[in-house]
Parts: sequence; C-alpha cells; structure tokens
Amino acid sequence: MHQQQKDKAAAGQVTATAAAGAQLEKEEVITKSVDTRGMACPYPSFEAVKALTQLKAGQTIEVITDSGESALESIPSVCQRRKWDFAVLEEGKGLWKVRITKK
Repeated sequence: MHQQQKDKAAAGQVTATAAAGAQLEKEEVITKSVDTRGMACPYPSFEAVKALTQLKAGQTIEVITDSGESALESIPSVCQRRKWDFAVLEEGKGLWKVRITKK
C-alpha cells in the first residue's frame, strides 16, 4: 500500500472510531493510563496488551502515543483480533490517545 493510501486508510480508521471514542468517553472511567510517547511501533501495542492483561473485563486503559503507526494500525489490529472495544482520539499533531476496554 502506498503512503497516501495508508494515510487515507488511517484517517478513515480515526473517523470510524470517533463515535466509539465519544461513547467510551461518556461511559468509561479510565482505570489505567499508559504513556508510550517516544516508543516506536510495535512497543505501544505490547504495553497496551501488558496493561490489559492486568485488568478485569469492563475496565478501560488509555494509551498515549506519538507513533501514528501504533495508534492507527497496530493497536487497532490487536484490539480487533481480541474483540476489545477501542477508540482512537487524535489529541494534536502527532499525538493520539487510544482507549481500550477489555471484554
């Protein structure tokens, strides 16, 4: 996939999850925040999985990352495979918060 296509797909991923993000923001309490700024992909995904294994079903973590690849591809892919609810929220240029609720 060319970079432009990846960018468009990534933008679609953010847009597709924005409604879910609003839902998660209203209903979920963040149980744990994991700051992965400065970590390259795939380490933010690893940290997210590690944090979620320590939580009970229904609890939510927030992963803060400056890795677009992790926020828009890697973490969503892991969440989809494990059937976890997630929302990708762009907080600013080059900074994302990914909220994940364990089922």
